[in-house]
Order: sequence, then C-alpha cells, then structure tokens
Amino acid sequence: MLDINISHFNMEKKSSQDHLMRNLKEKDRQLHSLRHVEMKLKMVTDSLADTQFQHNKVKSQRDAMPPRDEALQRRNELQKEVEHLRRNLMHEQSLTEEETRMVEQSQEQEHELMKESHHWRDELHHLICLTQIKADEKEQKSHELITAEQRYIRVKEELKGKALIILDHKKLSQEAQARLNVFAKLYDVIKGERNKCVNLIQMATQRTSEMREEWEILENDTEIIRNSVICKDKQLQKSRMKRVHSEYIRDSLKKDISKTLHTLHEMEEKRAEQNLKIGKLTSMINFNEENLLQLRKNYDNAVQSRNDRGVQLLERENEICIFHERVNVQEGLIQQGNMEIQAMEEEMGLLNMLATKEKREIELSRKLLPDKRDLEDQITTLQIQLSEGKDQRLTLEKAVEDQQSRVRRLEGTDPPPDQLVSKIEKLERSLADQEELLLEKELVYDQVSQLTQQISAKAEDGKEDTLNLAKKVNELQSQLKDTTRKLMSKVSEVSMEQAKVITLQQEVKDKEQHLDSCQRRLEQGLTPSEEMEQAWQRALKAEQQQLADQQEQEMRAEEEERSQLPNGGITTAEARPNAYVPENDPLPIPRPYGALAPFKPTELGSNIRHIRKPQPQPVEI
Repeated sequence: MLDINISHFNMEKKSSQDHLMRNLKEKDRQLHSLRHVEMKLKMVTDSLADTQFQHNKVKSQRDAMPPRDEALQRRNELQKEVEHLRRNLMHEQSLTEEETRMVEQSQEQEHELMKESHHWRDELHHLICLTQIKADEKEQKSHELITAEQRYIRVKEELKGKALIILDHKKLSQEAQARLNVFAKLYDVIKGERNKCVNLIQMATQRTSEMREEWEILENDTEIIRNSVICKDKQLQKSRMKRVHSEYIRDSLKKDISKTLHTLHEMEEKRAEQNLKIGKLTSMINFNEENLLQLRKNYDNAVQSRNDRGVQLLERENEICIFHERVNVQEGLIQQGNMEIQAMEEEMGLLNMLATKEKREIELSRKLLPDKRDLEDQITTLQIQLSEGKDQRLTLEKAVEDQQSRVRRLEGTDPPPDQLVSKIEKLERSLADQEELLLEKELVYDQVSQLTQQISAKAEDGKEDTLNLAKKVNELQSQLKDTTRKLMSKVSEVSMEQAKVITLQQEVKDKEQHLDSCQRRLEQGLTPSEEMEQAWQRALKAEQQQLADQQEQEMRAEEEERSQLPNGGITTAEARPNAYVPENDPLPIPRPYGALAPFKPTELGSNIRHIRKPQPQPVEI
C-alpha cells in the first residue's frame, strides 16, 4: 500500500512538472505571437500613413482639376451661342443658294465632327475609369495576397502549437492510464477487504438476530414480573392509603378535640373580656351619669342666668320706656317753644310787611306827583293829535263821499280821556296789590324754609339717638338667642348621651343573658348556642369536603398510574389480564396466557332495553 502511494505521488509530481513545462511553452508561444502582432501593428500603421499620404495627394489633384460637368456645360453654351450668331449672320447677309447649301453642309460636317469628338471623349473617360478600377483591383489583390501569406504563416504556427498540444495530451493520457492501472490494483485490494467485511456483517447480523430473540424472551419475562410488581405495589399503596386515611381520621378527631378545647378556652377568655368590658361600661355609665348631673347643674345655672338676664332686660326695657316718655315730653316742650317762636316770628313778619307796605305807599305817592305833570303834557299832545285826526277824518270823508256804500261804521262810543285815566290808575293799583301779595308770599316761604330746616336738624339728632338705642336692643336680643341656642344644643347632646347609655345598658343585659344561656347549655352537655353549632357544622362540612376532594385526587392519581403503560404511554382502556396463576404449582408465579388470552365482554348499551329476555323452553324427553 505504501509503494502504491509513493508511486502515486511520483506520478503526480511528474504530471505537475509536465504541466509546468506546458505552461512555459504556452508562455513562449504567447510571447512570440505578441511580438508577431506588434510587428503587424507596426506594418499596418506604416501602410496607413502611406495610404493617407496617397489619399491626400489624389484629393489635391482632384480639387485642382476642373469639374468635367461644368466644362461640358460651358462648351454647350458656347456652341449654342456660335449657332445663334451664325443664324443671325445668315439672316443679316443675303447669300446665294449655293453658298447657303455650302454653309449648311459645313454645319452638318461640323455637327458630325462634334458628335465624334464627344464619342471619343466619352470612350477616353471610360478607359481612364477602367484603368483606375484595374489599378484599384491590383492593389486590392496585392493586399489580399499579403493577408493570405500572413494567414498561411499564422496557420503554420498554429499547427505547430496544436502538435505540441497533441503531444501534451498524449502524455496526459499515458499518465491517466498509469493512474487507472494503479487504481485498478487498489480496487482489487479493497474488493477483497469488502468481501471479508460482508462475511463479518452477515455473521454479526445472525448473532444479533439470535440475541434479539433472546432479548424478546427476557423482555416478556421482565414484563410479566413488572406487571406482578405493579399489582403488588398497587395493593401496597392501597393498604398505605387506608393506613394514612385512618391516621388522618385520627388526627382530624384529635384536631376536633383540640379545637373544641380551644373554643372553650376562647369562650372563657371572651367571658372574662366581656366581664371586663361590662366593668368598663359600668364605669363609663357612672362617668356619663356624673357628666349628666354636671350638665343638669350647668343647665339649671344657664336657665337661672337666662331668667336673670330676662329680668334685667325687662328692667332695661322699662328704663327705655321712661327715657322715651322723657324724650316725648322734651319734644313736646320743644314743639311748644318752636310754636311760640314761630308765632313771634309771624308777628314780626306781619309787622315787617306792614312797615314795607307803608313804605311802598309812601314811595307810590311820591311817584304820582311827577307823573301828573307828565300826564297833563300827554293830554295836551293827545288833544292836538285828536284835532289833527278830526281834520284828517273830514278830509277823508270828503274824499270818499262817492263811496259811502263801502264805509262801515263801528258800533259803540269812544270813552272820554277821564275814564281812560281812571282805568289806568285802577290797573296800576291792582298791579301794586299783586306785588304786595307776592312779597308777602316770599316772606312766608322764607320763614317756612327756616322752620323746616330747624325741624329736620332736630329730627336727625333724634334719629341718631334712636339708632343707638335700637342697636343696643338688637345686640341684647342676639345674645339672648345665642344663649337659648346653646342651651338647646346642650340639651340635645345630653339626650343623645342618655340614649347611648340606655342602648349600652341594653347590650350589656343581652350579653349577660346570652352568656348565662351558654353556660346553662354547657352544663346540660349541649352546644353553647345554635349559631355556634351551625358554625361548627359548617366547619365540619368544609373539612369533609376537603377530605373528599383529596380522596378524589388520590383516586385520579391511581387511575392515571393504572392507565400508564410500561413503555411510557397512556391508555384509557381497562386493564386486561395477560397472565394467570396455576393452581397445582407450588410457586404462585403468574404465567402469561400466550396467544389465546381471555377477553372482557363489552358493557351493555342503552339499546338493551329494546331486547326481550329469553324465556327458557322446557326440555321434552
């Protein structure tokens, strides 16, 4: 095996060396081809420069040559002009028929010569084009020849490279053949070893099948033993459960006894506590009674103080009434004095009015003296005016004598001047009387305003006194109301405390009666009370329910253990017997049934009620 590996490594080394040589040859060939391509590129660049030079030269020549189409067009135009001039000349000159015929013949010859010249010129142009085309074809053929030679050289070089590649592939195929021979030898060796391994595997499988059969037999035995152990464990668990249940019942009874003793101790403690509470309540009742007596004393004192204050209030009211009477008497005296003062003032006003009246009459009498002279002057002027008016009336009557129908005379008579003067004096006297009355009224108004001001000042002074008295009375009334309200609140508090004391006394009596009844029932061997008995029954019921729940949980756990299979699975089917204990065997070891195990009949369903029971027929012999 080691020799094979060494030879294999040598072959790989040789193949790697050959591969390296091939890579070197390939590198040389690529370098040679690169040089060849560079030379070609240089030649192409040189030829490109030459062709560019020739192209520029031809282009310059073409540009220098006049265009052929323009020359032909110019020549045709000149020819047309010549013909036109010739016709004009023929028309201008009067020629003979022979001369005209000669001229026409010469023109025809000239025309034919022109056609021939055109024809030869076209042929010359065609030949020039052909020569140009042939020269181009020659250049193209030479270029194709050069490319063909280059392609031929390239193909030769490629053939040489392909030959080298073929040699390399031949060497590779030889190496692969040698490697295949080595692998064939290895395959033969491995094949022999595989046959040995197959024989060993067959022997091992046969041995494992035998061991598996033995294992199955042992597994069946262990399964039987496990089932018997499970049954024994279940019986043991049941016995343990019974023992635990009996212990639990014993403990529960002990707990019940201890609970009853504890409840009795608690009842005694509660009794002692209730006795203490009763003592406290009695002390509280005594304290509240003392407080009640104190409150009653305070109430009596408050009532006495209220009565005293009421008496004082009545005395103050009497004093206020006396003060009011004195105030009224003083106000009456003040009013009498004011009336007397007013009468004196009225008398003074009348005297003043009489004095002013006398003064006014004196002044009027003094004023009448100068007015008399004025009146006399006025009378004279009026008489003059009257005479003038009469004259005017006469003139007007004369002017309107012919218009008497239009004149309307007024009725009545004009008063004389004496009557007018008397009327004026009467009016002046009435005016003076009215002025006197007005002055009297003004004096009365002034006196009344002064009196009203004095009375209003007195009334305001009296208002302040009455306000002060009213405020004092209101304060006393508010104090009286506050004291009565406080007394009522104290009375209500006392009544509430009395009600609380009564309720507490009633509760104490009820508790004492309940305690006595409990003691009597305990002495008779009964429960302390029905409520306690009901509470005890509820506690027992709760404990029984708890025990039932615990037993149910244990039963469920047993069923789950029973339904658990040996392989770890869970089944809800009922256990089926798979073994039996032989009767005549000295060792009571269960044996499996085998293939023909008994089966459990299915339970009857609800449709069995539709099936009639069979009636046994009598057997006839």
